[in-house]
Amino acid sequence: MSAYFVSNKEKLAEAFEKAMHYLMIISLPMAAGIIVLSEQVILQVYTAEYLNSILPLRILMVSLFFLFINFPVGYLLNACNKQLTNTINLGVTVLVSVVLNILLIPRFSYVGAAYASLISTVVYFFLGMYWVPKIVKYSRWYLIKNFLRILAASLIMAGTVDYLLGFVQWYWLVPVGAAAYFVVLWILKGVNRQDVVDVWRSVTSSK
Repeated sequence: MSAYFVSNKEKLAEAFEKAMHYLMIISLPMAAGIIVLSEQVILQVYTAEYLNSILPLRILMVSLFFLFINFPVGYLLNACNKQLTNTINLGVTVLVSVVLNILLIPRFSYVGAAYASLISTVVYFFLGMYWVPKIVKYSRWYLIKNFLRILAASLIMAGTVDYLLGFVQWYWLVPVGAAAYFVVLWILKGVNRQDVVDVWRSVTSSK
């Protein structure tokens, strides 16, 4: 990204948009799937003694989505001579996290810690996104429409998995859910042939 910042702002915008798009494709269904399967996984792997960890896990899965998409935002700032800005954003986020933990943990225990983590990651995301348009003219509509498509595919996948839980063991539903997700995502045009080619090229070129 740093090379594009100097030589080609259009390529910089495209790289940022693609990074956000691909990380949403990975993180949203992952979060949705674990949220749906969390109770079954915890009951079968860790027993009923850990039932109280289901809600914090689900909250942290929402946080996981923001952790993924925070990466290209922070990377863009660092690559475009905004290291100080990103450091300040991180400092504010840490401060928010500390304050929330002090306020929430005594009252809500580990659920409060999970909410503190979620709110902190959301704060960092919006702090970063405030600066992104000042660096590069990216397409908000491209990100919004793809987010909505990915969200729809993830919700359909989650609904399918939730329905089938009454008939099938949860571990068989992981590949079923993944297949359903990518089929729906393809139908909704949340991913296309060029996206597949781009990902394949990036994987093969890194070897």
